[in-house]
Amino acid sequence: MELLGVTGVEDKLQLDVRQTLESLHNG
Repeated sequence: MELLGVTGVEDKLQLDVRQTLESLHNG
């Protein structure tokens, strides 16, 4: 259960980081 939760959080963080990097790069 905990592993799945951690994986979900990591996936979300990766998406957030990717969007942030794209925004900075485009900006």
